[in-house]
Amino acid sequence: MLAKKLARPAGEDVSHAASARARTPQHKPDQASSSSSSSSATTVIDTTKAAASSSSKATVGFDGVQFGAWRFQAVKRSISSSAELEALEKETGIQTLPEMVFGNNIVRVDHEPSGFSVSFRTDRALIGCLLPSAAVADDDRGAAETQKEEQESKTPAAVTNDSTNSASSSEQKKNKKKNDCDKNNNKNNNKIVVQAAKSWEKRLAAHPQAKMVEHNFDWTYTTKYSGTHNVDASSAKSVSGNEWKPVPLDAQMRPVDPDGPRINMELLKRRDAILWYQDIPLFDDELHDNGESSLSVKVRVMPSCFLLLARFWLRVDGVLLRSFETRIFHEFGRPWVVREITSREESLEALVARGMPADMKYYREAQSIIPRLRPVEYRLESISLS
Repeated sequence: MLAKKLARPAGEDVSHAASARARTPQHKPDQASSSSSSSSATTVIDTTKAAASSSSKATVGFDGVQFGAWRFQAVKRSISSSAELEALEKETGIQTLPEMVFGNNIVRVDHEPSGFSVSFRTDRALIGCLLPSAAVADDDRGAAETQKEEQESKTPAAVTNDSTNSASSSEQKKNKKKNDCDKNNNKNNNKIVVQAAKSWEKRLAAHPQAKMVEHNFDWTYTTKYSGTHNVDASSAKSVSGNEWKPVPLDAQMRPVDPDGPRINMELLKRRDAILWYQDIPLFDDELHDNGESSLSVKVRVMPSCFLLLARFWLRVDGVLLRSFETRIFHEFGRPWVVREITSREESLEALVARGMPADMKYYREAQSIIPRLRPVEYRLESISLS
């Protein structure tokens, strides 16, 4: 099967919905890897010069590849400008965005025959950081303004929709934002405080007139964002009506049906050629020198399968470590796509009690620490391509 490099047409929006808004892995079965090797069965058409010659901003940072019926696309640009941040604050409703926001970055995977499409975008991920009450209040914006945003965000092919469809789409966007917040947000996140908070509490007790500043978002930027399931109405066959369905698991959290939907670890362990690889940051924040909060997306395409890993990583120094990982896997030729969602969390106190070091310098690398954290949630789901 041939892998064909894609050249992005000027003005095309990778997200197919809104303005395009995903660190270096090792070759391990649960990670998207940056390793690459040549393959005589693979033909790659280099379009770098063609993209560079275009004056359109739409081609900046774009990379994509077509592999059989699958299309993989990514946009990787520098951090958002002041104007872009202002627009993102307005769109998401978050009062203070992370220190580094890559609002134009996006990863998108499409299966053209079935219409299956999933993307990872900064704006949708950040909406998951809103506190539930804030998401409802922020969506009281005027219908005209929301309708205008919808029209501006559409691709040229989609602008043919009439105003009635636009109004309906605006209402769907409002409901989608609330649902993203309700589904993604951990309502207990605001109870997390930095290590120095105890000393602050003593000072506040001495000044009863002082009030704590209240935010409309989770200050750790924790988001349980597992991707946006897009709708491709242009496909002859569309799976847009399908939903991710749970895969039955046994007591050891393994699929009951060994021949059914699962992540094929043996396949991922093979040292196959890497046909396409991307490592896309979506946001990063140092929590005012109290740790790290980041979200990135890695994807690798091999001759036999592809694996996408979206990882949220939180480290609050001296207090807590947390991860939320989404893996999307497909073995070419199989009639399904698999999604694995894993959430882990543990306090530093609990880790030390288990014999781990207390010095935070040992907790800098998420990849080595995450497997040692206590599992909080595990889900294995699949969606049919037929």
